Amino acid sequence: MNGIYDPHTNLMCYPRSTQPTHAKWEEVPPEESDVPPLVRKHYLVVDTYVQKPMYAGLGLPGPDANFLDVGVNGLPDLDEEDVESLDPEARAAFLQARRDGEWWRDQFRSETVDGSRPKIKIGFTGVPV
Repeated sequence: MNGIYDPHTNLMCYPRSTQPTHAKWEEVPPEESDVPPLVRKHYLVVDTYVQKPMYAGLGLPGPDANFLDVGVNGLPDLDEEDVESLDPEARAAFLQARRDGEWWRDQFRSETVDGSRPKIKIGFTGVPV
């Protein structure tokens, strides 16, 4: 997919669906690393995993994704009568995509937990205290 060049900021802008939304850091065990012990003593050695959904339309993962995303997040919520009105092949594909979307959302917890975002106290002047 081609991006669009913005001459005012010197940025290449790509569609939102091509950008990763979440990443996981996992500490590398000492026996699986060739990093010297002195480095491991002072620094955290991690592997970074960037994970994308199976389909482009599954939206952001996590229980608070609908709050964080603007617009439609994931597959539409269809009434059961609408799902039953689909032909069998389309119904099976939709239900499989819905299960995949639920699996995708369950991979992450809330932004507070996974994003390590603390609940900041804001003073009367609007400045964190």
